[in-house]
Amino acid sequence: MSFSIPQTLVEAETLAAGGGVKFVSGGTDLIVRRSLGLDASPDLIDLSQIPELHGITAEGGVVSIGATTTLAELATNRIVEGMFPVLVEAALSIASPPIRNSATVAGNLLCENRCIYYDQSEFWQAAAGGCLKCGSNVCVATGSAKHCYSVFISDLAPVLLALDAQVEVLSDGALDLLPIESLYSGDGLNSLTISKQTILTRIVIPEPAEEREARVFFQKHRERASIDFTNLTVAIRQTADGVTVAASGIGPAPAILRAVTTDDPQTIASALLKKSRIIDNLTYRRTYRKEMLLETVRRGLEFLAEGHP
Repeated sequence: MSFSIPQTLVEAETLAAGGGVKFVSGGTDLIVRRSLGLDASPDLIDLSQIPELHGITAEGGVVSIGATTTLAELATNRIVEGMFPVLVEAALSIASPPIRNSATVAGNLLCENRCIYYDQSEFWQAAAGGCLKCGSNVCVATGSAKHCYSVFISDLAPVLLALDAQVEVLSDGALDLLPIESLYSGDGLNSLTISKQTILTRIVIPEPAEEREARVFFQKHRERASIDFTNLTVAIRQTADGVTVAASGIGPAPAILRAVTTDDPQTIASALLKKSRIIDNLTYRRTYRKEMLLETVRRGLEFLAEGHP
């Protein structure tokens, strides 16, 4: 295995050109997965020393967040605190303080999907008979399905989706701005649409034109208030034009729904549930996660309708 630490984006792209690489910055997810035998990429490229990928700025009507900005830095940044306090709330809901000091914004957006039948040691998987992500021909969680339902568990993604954020990516020497939802394929086996040689460089969020546009409800459900990955994360943004509801923990990709504010909360919640692909493959049971999705969306819409910040 080789480990490289490029100092520029050009150097990083050159190192990645041969394939068989995995980009890393904080490494809080990747290194654990490698220790379990879930990742065997022969070459790791550390992006943490590239200045262009770090920091938070507000200019030209947008807030730009560098890909390698840590979750701890995101949670304490004055620009973010002033314009998007919900991002602070989401960042502080992730893992624990030591992990947030290393984990990055891009790492959270691009983290590997999870499943209680997959995120185990090689010994455990061998005893269980493997799964689709391990090269078997059956989904252990469903017993027969030929599709992988591993779960997208980013907590920043629903908030950024609700805020109409975009991501800037570098591929083949060219920079492109993409909607965040375009990153995710909905296929549990290959959850990302971008290639392994593509570098996510920054996240771009439009500055709110008025205070009302920055109002976002956020709630995360997991067994403990720290460390545990989400079983359901919901973000809801209300503007004068309508509401945007986004969720993770409900299928192989995040779900997003846009509706008018006059729609009944239960109708909106039911419409989002129809976009989910929830099965019994996280710590909370399928039926409970469905009930909590409906209840959380309903409460969030009512909370915002009452005029809470």
